Amino acid sequence: MAFIVLANALCIKLCQGDAKGRGVLSKGDHIKNYKIQWSDLSSKVADDEHTIEVHIFLGEVDTSWTLEIIDENDESTIWKEKFATDHEA
Repeated sequence: MAFIVLANALCIKLCQGDAKGRGVLSKGDHIKNYKIQWSDLSSKVADDEHTIEVHIFLGEVDTSWTLEIIDENDESTIWKEKFATDHEA
């Protein structure tokens, strides 16, 4: 489930493009070959009641890192703010 949410978010970003409307992918393109660099800081975090996944990644067309949190219900929250380093994320 988390991968699907992430893939959808990446597809939206890639297809919509930048502020000038330049998309990296056109409709119908697949993102299966889209490369993601995962930070070593990505991990699962748990306390007595909850477990979340912290995903920190850099897409192949990105210049800044993305932070995504996935809760125990497989719901994803992706920060709109981008980060210069994975440590900042």
